[in-house]
Amino acid sequence: MSRIGNIQTPISIQLPEPGMAARMSFQSGRLLTAIVRSAMDSGLVLDINGETIQARTDLALSTGATLTLQVMRTQPDVLLKVIGDTSAQSTVRQLLRQILPRQKSLPESLRPLRTLAERADVRGRLPEAVRHSLESLLARVPVSEQVAKPDKVQRILEESGVFMESHLSTAGTQAAETSAADFKAALLRLLSALQQDALPEDPLPRSDSVPKQDPRPIGQPRPFATEAEAGNARSGSASTTAATRLIENGRLAELLSTSGGSVTDADTVAQLLQHAGDGLARLQLMQLHAASQAGGRIDWLFELPVLHGNRMDVVQLRIQEDEDADGGRSESTSRVFQVHVFFDFENTGQLAATIRLLGERVNTSWWAERPETVQLINRELPKFEAALKEAGLTPGHVGCRQGRPTRPSDELPILRQGILDEKA
Repeated sequence: MSRIGNIQTPISIQLPEPGMAARMSFQSGRLLTAIVRSAMDSGLVLDINGETIQARTDLALSTGATLTLQVMRTQPDVLLKVIGDTSAQSTVRQLLRQILPRQKSLPESLRPLRTLAERADVRGRLPEAVRHSLESLLARVPVSEQVAKPDKVQRILEESGVFMESHLSTAGTQAAETSAADFKAALLRLLSALQQDALPEDPLPRSDSVPKQDPRPIGQPRPFATEAEAGNARSGSASTTAATRLIENGRLAELLSTSGGSVTDADTVAQLLQHAGDGLARLQLMQLHAASQAGGRIDWLFELPVLHGNRMDVVQLRIQEDEDADGGRSESTSRVFQVHVFFDFENTGQLAATIRLLGERVNTSWWAERPETVQLINRELPKFEAALKEAGLTPGHVGCRQGRPTRPSDELPILRQGILDEKA
């Protein structure tokens, strides 16, 4: 048996009995369905046509995943090629293909929406539901004074959209109230309002399923859940509307062509749909990143648009649970967390901080691209150290130096996953 390195590599299996290939109707070119029954140290146990087959493979597939296999040859051994799978990894790849081409920061998506909303001539031509949804979305953008207060930041992160489906799936009778405050739900309500009564009911097959994985420790809500789990709150999130799937699939023209004249300014509608859809794709990337973590490990990315006067700046926050030197959690030591914060403000330029917490000890490193910002931070560091001590923490290394900060969103492992078919 040969080891395989990715989903396109053929799998060679040795059947345990002579004549088994004929009995199982293995013929060159035939498509077969296999179900992953369990994992072994050296591969997988597959159920093919009711027969249990062992295959050596590098694929990390969960029990119950369904594969589509094609028979490449039957002699001297059976060679099968995986041509499709319904595993979580496959679902992630499919979603990445849809959302990666639309990636831009949330402020880049929201700034033009804000500009359109501030134009009196545009507001006057929009249906009331669209205007209300647009204003409601923009009202959820925090101001700079809010992100300076810890209790406000916690609430902003909870309502950032990253945890929407998880909150809805556990909200019960409070689902409507929960979705009313959520940023992603506000985006989806805007998209729904833009196509209200414009399309036939559910004209597209579902293409927005998501992997049901749990990146959080037991007892904590998942930041990402299946659409089915959020379905009970559909009136609040509008997450399964036909327009949303058209936008995600890049079929904006089709949506506009079927608008039925419900909105008079097609160009304005196109702009609203484009920018709101880009914002949704950004949030979905952050959710996929959180959902792709294995073993309950915490790794969350938040991107917050922040209003500072008439400007809209950006703050990125990545919270990671670090692993020990052996590549896993240590049972004998405290859990280690690392927080990477990135700011891009007009008056300071780009700056970032990496905060590493081990027990009660905190190490902090700052980087800023402008020398005057470095000087400013170094002057304020004694106050920062005093605040850490007041919180019961022990400051370790604390310092700031000049350099170009790294955006946390540029370092996501999910961006390095293969999304192309190497055999295409």
